[in-house]
Order: sequence, then C-alpha cells, then structure tokens
Amino acid sequence: DWKLSAWLMKEFNKHGLSADHVGPISLGFSNPSSFNPMSARDNSAKGNRLTLADFNQLIKEEENGDKIVSWHVEPLWNKVKSKIKIQSNADAKKLSKLMRVNLHYNLVIFYELYSNGFENFLKTFLNPNYAFYTHKFNKFNKKTGEYEVLSKKGSITQYENNAKRYVRKSFEYLIKYKKIENRKLDNISEKKIKDFIEQFKLQPNKDNLLKILDKNADYLIEKYY
Repeated sequence: DWKLSAWLMKEFNKHGLSADHVGPISLGFSNPSSFNPMSARDNSAKGNRLTLADFNQLIKEEENGDKIVSWHVEPLWNKVKSKIKIQSNADAKKLSKLMRVNLHYNLVIFYELYSNGFENFLKTFLNPNYAFYTHKFNKFNKKTGEYEVLSKKGSITQYENNAKRYVRKSFEYLIKYKKIENRKLDNISEKKIKDFIEQFKLQPNKDNLLKILDKNADYLIEKYY
C-alpha cells in the first residue's frame, strides 16, 4: 500500500522522526506498513545499505506474514534465503549490491516490455486503487514506531486523479530510469535482455516472466557469489 506508506512517513515527520525503511525500496523491497524510528541524520548516513540486524528483522517480519519484497524480486530473495548465509554486516552489504543489480535488470526488462507494446500487461502489476483511501493514525509510539490506523475509502475526484497520476508517473519514471546512463553498476548484457524479451513473447504472461526473472536471479547469484 504505497499511500499508507507515504502517509505513515509524514506521521513520523510530524513527531520529529525519520522513517527508516528496513528494507530499502531501491533494492526491491515492498512499501512497508511499519518503519524503524531514527533521526534524520542517522537515516541519511545509513542510506540504502542493509545491515545484519535489518536482514534478521526482515526475515522475522516475513515469518509473521508481512510482505517483504516486491513480486519481481521474490525469485532472487527466495534463493538468497535458501542458498546464501547472511551472518555479518559484510554479508548484508554484499547482499545489498546483489539486490541493487537485480532490481536494475528488472527495471530494464520492464522498460523493454513497455517499448515492445506490453504497457497494458505491466499496468496489471500497479495498484492505483490505494489512492482512494485515507488514513488516520492514532496512539503513535515515538520509541517503536507502532501505531493504530483507521483507513477509510472515498470517491472524490481528487482520488481518481491521483490514481491516474500514479499510473502515469510509474511509466514516466521507468522511461527516465532507462535514460540515465551512469548508475555506477556493472553494465548489463544487451543480448541477455534481448533474449529475455524474446522468451517472454513466446508466452506473454506473469508465469513466464517470473521464470525469466528466476533464471536471471541464478545468473546474478553465480556472478556475485
């Protein structure tokens, strides 16, 4: 729920706190329904690096039923949990690099799908419906970041416009991402991306796309571990 997450961040700010994404969005983690309270200075210094404590917290939250990673990152995340031992901050830092490169591949693949006429297919993974809800936070705990929330669905024109804007901006940012050349990441194989797209065209559905992302996850784990 991207809107709940955004409004919750504002709630942290109202209490003089910065909301720490335990699992950074820039690594492919989901919009969280909870944050760790931090000072703005400490949160800025941490950046988008995972620590061992972060990894262990994410595993615990997932075991409790929380959605930790975005659907397209699950192939890599599930392999990491079964194949790679994360036992130190150095391991967590290495995992951060792996997840960042994986997300980079995914976004480039999504851009190529968009460019090849699969915009409507990609729209099925967006969630503009969250724009129609408002959230009121009660009993906010400054020490833990815990809260109670009252969510209510509305139907005003502003919500409909926000939903349309969310979809439009999603594709605008995808195009913008592809245009930025220097990302301080290893160059991805254009041939590999092209092969992925051709494989997808044979069966243009989510199951086939997940198979492609799963195959790429194997490639990246072998390359970086």
